Amino acid sequence: MPRGHDLGKLYREIPPIVRDEIEKSYASWKKDWYGRPASVTIAKGPLEQPRWGDYPSQSQDLTAVLQRSGDVFSSWRYIYEFTAPDQGAYQFHTFEYGLLLSAYRAIQTAINNRMQNAGG
Repeated sequence: MPRGHDLGKLYREIPPIVRDEIEKSYASWKKDWYGRPASVTIAKGPLEQPRWGDYPSQSQDLTAVLQRSGDVFSSWRYIYEFTAPDQGAYQFHTFEYGLLLSAYRAIQTAINNRMQNAGG
């Protein structure tokens, strides 16, 4: 496995058969968040209201969520720091807590199933 905190890269290293199991489980767990807020976004920049992205139009499939959340560890660990963004006046930090919790539960379910089926 690669070292680091990038969730998307780490997930891509999981064998495809295991990813399939995780994604099937994730599909049922993410239903808990239908119609409920599943993320929080903080914008750092000028006092004027920022132009917010269209979050509901973004894919909620597991691979997309983990790619978007790839830097969640460093992004939120150093949230107090401001680095001028390449585009626009704001630096955005999004934490998709609901979908990441669903991903965690799906991975945990896959691990538990594999351990139970390992024959002791």
